[in-house]
Amino acid sequence: MKKHTMELKRGTVAVEMVIILPILFFLLAGAFNLARLINMKQKVVMAARIGAEAATTPPQDQPRRALFFPFDGSDFFGKQRAISAVRQFLQNNGLDPNRARVVVYTMPYGFW
Repeated sequence: MKKHTMELKRGTVAVEMVIILPILFFLLAGAFNLARLINMKQKVVMAARIGAEAATTPPQDQPRRALFFPFDGSDFFGKQRAISAVRQFLQNNGLDPNRARVVVYTMPYGFW
């Protein structure tokens, strides 16, 4: 009688493992994908910060002047500097800069 219950327990453990293992696998895969998603979001947020910094600081070859620069009108609000800084950051961090749409908004005078 004891041998029969022992085999029954082994079978029960095998069935429970067959049921639980796929669930654990999907939970582990979901946690991995969530971690990748959070990491990618942090990279995109950091790229936006770097772009904002690039747009608001003058290039190294120009002296600091008034609040806005340069005055020759080539890149008044630093849009191109911001876009290139964001694309460079994305490329350095393993993301494809060609798949990113970088948009720079400028606020008009007197908005704030």
